Amino acid sequence: MENNLWKEKDINSLSSKLIHDNSEVLLLYCEDNELKLSNVIQDEEKYNFIKNKLFIVYNKSDNQKYNEVLTRIKDLVKNSKIQ
Repeated sequence: MENNLWKEKDINSLSSKLIHDNSEVLLLYCEDNELKLSNVIQDEEKYNFIKNKLFIVYNKSDNQKYNEVLTRIKDLVKNSKIQ
């Protein structure tokens, strides 16, 4: 949706943007709520693992993982239906 109109987008750029934007939001949430999350997760190793995976995806530092996520998002977009 752009300017209140639906526009056709390239699925590659759309999927990359979704990954980047959402991983950024999640990373910021982790940073802003570290104490709260660590109380819920109660395992520092798991918390760090999650945060590191988000960071990897955000920075595209692991091409295989990034491409796996990208493929999943493309599949979700392709298979979604507007109702």
